[in-house]
Amino acid sequence: MTLLSSHFGLPASNRVDPGPLETTFDDKRVTNSYKHLLFRVLLRDCVESGRSRIDFETIVTGMMEEAWWPGIHHGLKLGHSDKIVERMRQAVGADVLPLDPGEIRRGSTKFEDFGSKDSLLHFVPQRLIRSWFDDEVRDLPDHQIDPMVKRLSCDQFRTTRPIYRILDDGLDLHPEWIEYLSANMDSIKIWSDAMWVRFLESRNPDVEGLAEKIMPGFGRFHLGAERALWNMVMDRCGVTSVYSGKLIGKGDFELDHFLPRAFVTQDKFWNITPVERHLRALKDNSIPDLAFIPHLARQHSIVAREATRLSGGAKFAWDRALDQYAADLRLSGAELLDEKALESVYNRIFSGRVGIAKRMGFSEGWRPNVRDLV
Repeated sequence: MTLLSSHFGLPASNRVDPGPLETTFDDKRVTNSYKHLLFRVLLRDCVESGRSRIDFETIVTGMMEEAWWPGIHHGLKLGHSDKIVERMRQAVGADVLPLDPGEIRRGSTKFEDFGSKDSLLHFVPQRLIRSWFDDEVRDLPDHQIDPMVKRLSCDQFRTTRPIYRILDDGLDLHPEWIEYLSANMDSIKIWSDAMWVRFLESRNPDVEGLAEKIMPGFGRFHLGAERALWNMVMDRCGVTSVYSGKLIGKGDFELDHFLPRAFVTQDKFWNITPVERHLRALKDNSIPDLAFIPHLARQHSIVAREATRLSGGAKFAWDRALDQYAADLRLSGAELLDEKALESVYNRIFSGRVGIAKRMGFSEGWRPNVRDLV
């Protein structure tokens, strides 16, 4: 049975030495986010998927995706010398990036010259495993350390057993490290999260709740004004459920976040849809099949058509919703009447975000079973 090592804070092992990994993330050895992001990508894209090799392009993309939630969505500082947020904005565009993180996968390597000293990966693969070779590089001048670590990672791959060896086009994880990380994934994820939060706290000392800002949180929220808006629309015309196609009765529904609230952490009206209570419970925090997007677009176009006759709390909610459509989807109230235009924007925005959500652990492609529709 694996025991938790009180000295290293990582599960003990008789096959690999977790000590250098703990040392790697000592506060004195961490100057920016890159080592944290690289390690989290290795856990996510190699260990969890059973792959031993990962190319540099995939690593850069993954690092940007991991940095998107704290760095872009929550606007946290990652350090004075940290360039990853700047690089994302160059590759994707500052206006598009907060709304459509899926653009990272399409443009993350656009400005990345892996042979350049300005590359995000120029130093970090060597720096993450340097602790395994401290004795060998201790007396070397700085400019010789990284090349030596790369060479030693290959020459001593089977003896020293660093977490990976550095190849010309990517990284190759040691098989015993893959076994160790896989067997202790829950504990190591908790440890990695704790190290990541500690780093962010050092850069954002006045920000509370940082543990909730490194990944999506879960919870239910009341949407009184939004319910009033949907109820008033239902008074004037029929509204059908996006997921079942059945007419929804006034007051007899739950408001669902099409993309889970646990992922988006906000209550933008364009992502909210009234559904049957039992379907809301069944869907929970799953991502629905994107084939439902045309139904969502039709539903919201109906609201736009009826909105001119709204009053009271419903009108307040609609005015606020219009601001959100304009700011996030770049659509005016008149353009919302064009169902196909709204559908096109939904397809672009949701397809981009679904990739991020999936890699964060959200299940995708949900749709109700036939028996759930009876």
